[in-house]
Order: sequence, then C-alpha cells, then structure tokens
Amino acid sequence: MANIITKLSNEEQVDLSALSIDELKRLHFDEECLFCKKVLQLPPFSLERKELLNKGYNFAITVKEEIGIKEGKSLVSHGASKKSIKILKKLLAEKLSENKEPVVLYEAGVGYGYAISEVLSFFSDDIQSDKIKIKGCDIFIQSKMQSLININNKLEISEGDVYDCIKVLPYNSVDVFYADNVVEHFIPDEAETIFSEIARVLKPGGYLYLLIPNRYVGPRDVSGYFLPFGSKAQGTHFMEMSFNDITETMEKYNIFNTHCVLFIPKTNLIFSIKNKTLIKIKLFLEPVFAKVPTRFLRRLVFALCGFSVSINCLACEALEKRKTNESK
Repeated sequence: MANIITKLSNEEQVDLSALSIDELKRLHFDEECLFCKKVLQLPPFSLERKELLNKGYNFAITVKEEIGIKEGKSLVSHGASKKSIKILKKLLAEKLSENKEPVVLYEAGVGYGYAISEVLSFFSDDIQSDKIKIKGCDIFIQSKMQSLININNKLEISEGDVYDCIKVLPYNSVDVFYADNVVEHFIPDEAETIFSEIARVLKPGGYLYLLIPNRYVGPRDVSGYFLPFGSKAQGTHFMEMSFNDITETMEKYNIFNTHCVLFIPKTNLIFSIKNKTLIKIKLFLEPVFAKVPTRFLRRLVFALCGFSVSINCLACEALEKRKTNESK
C-alpha cells in the first residue's frame, strides 16, 4: 500500500512504502537537517517557526513510523522505558504519602501515551478518587493518545508546544513535571524562557524528572545514522546536554539534583538514591567517562550510571525568592 509524503525541501511527493530502510533513513536525515537549519534562522516563538516545526515533526514522525513498520518495531513506547516509568511511579507514590491536596503530574511530550497509560493502571484507585490529577501536552496528539483521552475523561491533555501549553498553568501547581526525551528538542534561544516557566509552575519540593540524550554519547537523533560518534546533532535534537549541563542549568532556577540514578543493563533493575555525595561523584566522573574512546564501552558506562536521567527538586526557599523578584 502506497504511503505518499511530500518532501520539505522541494514539495516532491515520495512513496515511502517503495523505499528501503536505508533510503528512508537518508530521506529522514536530509530533510530533517534542512528544516532544522531554517528553524534556527527564524525568530524565537514566532508563528513562522512554529508552523515550520509542526510541518517538520509531522514529516519526521511519518517517516519514522514507516521505518518502524519495516523493522518490525512498535513506536508505542517510543521515548519511554519500563525503567524510567518505575522511577516516575516512585516519585508519585512519595508525593501521595506527603500531600493532603491532590498530586498533579504534568508530562511534557505525552507521545503515544505509554507513560500515562502505565500511571493510569498503577494508580487507578488514586486517580478515580482524584488523589492524582494527570495533565500534559504534545505538539501532536497521536491517535493512540487520543484513544486514551477518550476513555479517561480525567486526563487534561493539550495539543501544542511545551511553552504555549505550560505558560497558562497556574503558578506553583505541579508536583511532578516529567519530560522523557523532550528537552533536547528545545531551541537554544527559547530554552531559558521555557525553563523559567517550568520553575514557575513547579511546587516547592516538587520534582522535575528529565530524561535527555547525553551529548557525550550522541548524536542520538537522526544524525546518529550518518555523522561520526561524538558529533553535534544536526536534526531536531537542538539541545543534547550532559548531566553537568542540565544540573548547572536548573540550579539557576533553584532546582537541585536530589537523586543519583543507576541502572543494571539488560535488566529492569534501577536505583534512585537520595544522596548528595553520590551526585557530586557522578558530576565529577562524567567528563572522565566522556574520554572513553570506544563507542560501546562509553555508552555502556553512561547507561549504567544513568547519565541521561536528571531528577531535580525545587528548593522550598525558592518560592519566597520568586515572589520577592516578581514584586520588584
């Protein structure tokens, strides 16, 4: 069956079903890199930039789905894993035990709804009794996510980019802000504004839980098919960051690392330990491990030490600081 798509570069129509996997990856790379260069030339938060991003992401998703079909891979859990969801459940359970008010989870980039469906299943009684409220957004609401929304009227999911969707949220209203493979898609000249909004909506003591492709084992977008290991991403991963990068960035907003995350590869075992000393050791070791020359070994070490996972907490005293700044 034909799967016709229009190229971004020259409006040429292409039958994706007629292309091999290698040809699809080359098409994806060429077109995505081209539109990303154009995106960077447009004004921050401009309508022109948003329209081009929407068009580009729609193209990329369509091509990736065709690749997934030909490789026999499902994209339903794309961008999420059982390990990452395990931590999310742990953080929500912690907030449930602390809070008298309902716990609010906000997921930026809900994708196909994998994480939300897992939370719905695990905390079904708490959600039905309004102890947990689930909100979120994505630039496109996929059909699988829409089906989930249709059968769960308690979900509050918005279609749009992260900034537009969270800027309307009330101040100090989110207990756990979760973004799995989303922050790397922020555009550098917009990132500071978005991070500021995340800090605004996060409650004191609330968790910011991020998973970001680490730049030391990148590129992890479509560039990884064709560019050398360690190159800067040229596709929609505008901001692949190191663990040190994201730690330093969030500290500007009084959001500090609280958990040291460790994995056991090829198992479902994961550890998230609240220990400042371990976090300092992890920060110190990251640039050391980045010098491991072999791709396989470096990726193994970075996966084992959870260098793509950042769990941060908004310091309680930050609320008063923000209120003081806003009143000036």
